[in-house]
Amino acid sequence: MNYALRARGHHTLYLGQNLPIADLETVCETYQPDAVVTVLTSQPERGRVADFARDVAAYCPGKLVVLYGPLARQEGLVLPENCVSPELMTDFLALAA
Repeated sequence: MNYALRARGHHTLYLGQNLPIADLETVCETYQPDAVVTVLTSQPERGRVADFARDVAAYCPGKLVVLYGPLARQEGLVLPENCVSPELMTDFLALAA
């Protein structure tokens, strides 16, 4: 996703695979991103994805939060208003246009 965004001329800040969620607040305050994007493949645990999404939305108020990957596409998952979960990479790329 980082490469796809950069290749399309977007400035990105790659935060790595293990940024503690509490550090995200400082990043959002300092960097002021337009959006926060993460891929959920093995973390958080399946039953904690909604809580994770609420935490990210709270730490980055007013920002678009994009959750991608198999954990973000669970049936019945309710996400905060500013969160989206594109089904396909082409859907994600359409958001980044």
